[in-house]
Amino acid sequence: MRPSDLLRTPQRWTKRTYARDSDGKRIAAFAPEAQQWCVRGAIFKCCADFITGLRMLRDVLPEGTNITHWNDDPARTHAEVIKALKDAGL
Repeated sequence: MRPSDLLRTPQRWTKRTYARDSDGKRIAAFAPEAQQWCVRGAIFKCCADFITGLRMLRDVLPEGTNITHWNDDPARTHAEVIKALKDAGL
């Protein structure tokens, strides 16, 4: 599964933590009860090589962008996250 598939709906995306359970509690990205992921958490869960996945995403974002801050920006939309992941081949 690719990160863009994992985050296919806005309800599966989150901010300020790698992942959340169905109650909204912060949990590990690999936890079986995870229901939502931030973009980094989705890459961590789906990509065998986490660092390469991050580099692929970083390559499509403006130079110097901090991926965590980009995901957590209050103005960031789910559509922007999915577009960036798809542009990165993720």
